[in-house]
Amino acid sequence: RTADTVTGDLTTVAFNDGQNSAGAKTVAESAFTATGAAAPASGDIDSAAQSALVDIAAADRAFIDANLLNIWQPQLSSKRPGLYADGISWNYPEIVREHLQLRQRYPGARLVWSGDWPVYNDGTWWVTVSGVTFDSGPAALDWCSSQGFDSDHCFAKILSHTMGTSGTTLLRR
Repeated sequence: RTADTVTGDLTTVAFNDGQNSAGAKTVAESAFTATGAAAPASGDIDSAAQSALVDIAAADRAFIDANLLNIWQPQLSSKRPGLYADGISWNYPEIVREHLQLRQRYPGARLVWSGDWPVYNDGTWWVTVSGVTFDSGPAALDWCSSQGFDSDHCFAKILSHTMGTSGTTLLRR
């Protein structure tokens, strides 16, 4: 999860090789470093990753509505389970991984579910936008180039609740 989707105190539990150590203590911490991924407390990794995507997109919605509507920005990724691209068979855990990597590189990045936005033709994609805004589509495309993205991995997009698909996407040639 991203920090903005976590509320209240975090609690850590000591595990040894994936098993709760006998007599392990649960300790509240203000900061900690993860040394690896853990199995979800319940369910499977796909369900946990899908839930994480839903939670992240829901948490990002208020920020997008307040700061990123009706303005050009680079779209960095669009993925859905079952897609094969860049040598990866995309699934929920891979989509979460990529989104969090992009978010780490670009702290303003946000996640959207394309089905929630009328600017997308297909409502089945998890989309990462950069959160870096521009006055024009060409300026957003220039940013894509300056960041080393090719035309398949970055283009200009407007997120809007009132606009449709026409005029809200600008691709590089």
